[in-house]
Amino acid sequence: MDKNIKAELIDPLSKSELSQPHPIGESIHKFIIAIEDHQAAVITTLPLLITKHNQELKETKRLLDSYLSEKKEDGTAVLAASGAHAASKMLSAVRSMGYLQKSNTIKAVLNSLFVSLFSELDFFTGDLLTNIYLSKPELFKGIRRELALCEILDLGNIEAVKMDMLEKEIDSIRRESYVEQFAELERRFDIRTLRKFDEWEEFVEMTQRRNLIVHNGGRVSQQYLTVCKKEGVKIDKGCQAGSFIHIEPEYLLRATTILSKIGFMLGHTLWMKTNPSERDLISESMESAVYDKLTKKKWNAALHFGLFSLTEGMKKGISETSLRVRIINTAFAFHSINKKNEANELLDSMDWKASLRDFRLAVAVIKEDYSLANRLMQEIGKNGEIVNEISYHQWPLFEKFRDSNEFEEGYQNVYGRSFRDEIAKAVEDASRSSVPSRDENGGPLETHVN
Repeated sequence: MDKNIKAELIDPLSKSELSQPHPIGESIHKFIIAIEDHQAAVITTLPLLITKHNQELKETKRLLDSYLSEKKEDGTAVLAASGAHAASKMLSAVRSMGYLQKSNTIKAVLNSLFVSLFSELDFFTGDLLTNIYLSKPELFKGIRRELALCEILDLGNIEAVKMDMLEKEIDSIRRESYVEQFAELERRFDIRTLRKFDEWEEFVEMTQRRNLIVHNGGRVSQQYLTVCKKEGVKIDKGCQAGSFIHIEPEYLLRATTILSKIGFMLGHTLWMKTNPSERDLISESMESAVYDKLTKKKWNAALHFGLFSLTEGMKKGISETSLRVRIINTAFAFHSINKKNEANELLDSMDWKASLRDFRLAVAVIKEDYSLANRLMQEIGKNGEIVNEISYHQWPLFEKFRDSNEFEEGYQNVYGRSFRDEIAKAVEDASRSSVPSRDENGGPLETHVN
C-alpha cells in the first residue's frame, strides 16, 4: 500500500500506528490486551458452559422421569425399568445425574481465569521493570548483588552479567506479596503514590483471595483476615477463618477492570519517573490507550485511563493539544455512561473559544448541540487540522451524531454526497465482493496455496 494512502487512513487521535512502539509502552499495551482477553473469556465462555450444563441436567432429568414409578412421602424417587437394556440406560442416567450435580466445571473455569489474571500481572511486572532498566542503564548501579567469579566467567561478558543480576533482582521482588511489591517499587523509584488509588483495598483483597484459591482451596485463613484488616479492607461478617469464599463472574470481571487500571497507572507512572524526557511518547501511549478503549466501547476503562491521564503528575508539561484531546476523550467516556453533568463540567474546565474548530466540533457533539456541530462541520470543510472524512466514519465520538439530520446535512454540504448513501453503497460493495464457497455448478471451490 502506498505510504501516503496508509497515513491518510489513520485515525488522527490514534497516532501510534505508524510509529515504532516503545518497549515500555509495548509492555503496558500487551498487559491491557491480555486482561481484555480474560474479559472476553468470561463473557463468551461462561454462558456457553452454563447453557450446556443446564441442557444436560434437563435432558438427564427427562430421561430419569421416564423411569419414575412412584415418589415416597419423604420425596425419594423410586425408579423402575423393564428389561436389561432399559435398566442399563436408567443406571447410566442415574450416574450422569450424580456427576452433573457434583460437577464444578464452572467453578474450575472461574478459578483458573482469576488465578491467570495474576500470572499476567506477574509477567507484566517483570517485563515492565526489564524494559525500564534497559531504557535507563544507570539504574543498574542501584542493584546490590554479589556474584562469584566463576559465575561471572560463565556468563562471559558484562551485558550477560547485568541481565542475570536484573533477572534475579526482579525475581526477588516478585517473590514478595503484592502489597510488599508495591511498597518496594515506591522505595526503589522514590514514588509515594503507587498505593494511593481508590481501588487499593479491593486489589489487596483480590490478591489475598488469589492466595486462598491457589493454596487453600478457597478456605479463609487467618492470614487473609489479618492482611485485609491491616490494609483497611471491609470484609463481610460471615467471612471467618475456615469458611469458604468463591469467585463469581461479576467479581472476576471487576478484577479485570481493576488490574487493567493498575497496569495502566503503574506502567506510565514508572515510565514518567524514570524517563521524563520521553513525555511525548508517554502522552501518545496514554492517549492511544484511551482511544482504543473508546473504539471498543469499554467506557469505564476509558474513563479510568482518561482520568488518570488528567492527574497533575501525568499532565505536567504536556502540550495544549494533548491536554484538550485527553479532556475531550475523558468527557466522552463520562457522557457514554450517562454521566452528562460530569462530562459538561470537565469540558467547561477549559475555554474552547479560541481553540481549533475540530475541538469545538467535538465539544458540541458531546454536549449534543447538533446545530452548532453542523455549522462547525461546514466551516471545517473536507479536511480540518484533526478531523477528516474518515473521522466521520470511524470515530466513536460521532456515532450518535451520525444518526442525526444535522450530521447528514453537514456531510452532504461538505462532501457533496449523502452519508447514508455512502454507507448503503459500502454494504452493497462488501456483499458483492464476498468470496463464494461454491462454484457455478454448486461444487466446492478449489483453492491453491503457493
